[in-house]
Amino acid sequence: SYPERAAAAVAMEVEAEAVVRAAEAERQAAERQAEESRMAKIRAAREARAAAKEHHNADEAALAASKAQDAQVIRAAKRAAKREADAAQQEAASAAMSEADLEEARQREREDAAHQGKASIISINPEKTEVLAMAPSVGLRPFRFARVFEPSSSQKDVYERCGRAAVADLINGQSGCILVYGQTGSGKTHTMFGDGPSFGLVPRVCEEMLEAIGKRQRLGFKASLKVAYVEIFGAEVA
Repeated sequence: SYPERAAAAVAMEVEAEAVVRAAEAERQAAERQAEESRMAKIRAAREARAAAKEHHNADEAALAASKAQDAQVIRAAKRAAKREADAAQQEAASAAMSEADLEEARQREREDAAHQGKASIISINPEKTEVLAMAPSVGLRPFRFARVFEPSSSQKDVYERCGRAAVADLINGQSGCILVYGQTGSGKTHTMFGDGPSFGLVPRVCEEMLEAIGKRQRLGFKASLKVAYVEIFGAEVA
């Protein structure tokens, strides 16, 4: 009958739609799986490249460290060999010298070493508190300080900046220290003592200390000043 045929046709149509939907779902699942597989391969390739790069960098770092260590060992061996050769040569020369000649030679060696070890000042920048120097075995190198004085700076400028604060601490019962350090011929003696109108740190410190003591004595306080002069040369104290 017609109703039965119509119902059968509807059932077949519904079944066909279900088959189509199932096929579409399978297709989409297959596409997702393929995309996930592709992304996994990309991630694996990236990780492999990163690992290879890291391994390469580690190899380069190890090679550089090995070369640096080898160079350091070679330099140390050369220095040791030179020291031994110099010591042997000096010992042989010392055996042929009198005591006076030996002392004179040692003094010349000290002076030559001090002269050769001096650095040359290339430029001074007071604003940046920087000195550009050419140092032996180092080359051109900048040095930074808390304060840099120009060549035109006076002894008074140096004292006001470096000496007065230490004197004030000493007068107020605290410890004070002024340390002058530098190569032979760099101007330490001039800075510390000076000459004539260009008095250095020591006479200016003494002048201010004596003036402060005099003021306190006039006010009825007991005050005195003791001075010790010690020279240290090498391992000798005089």
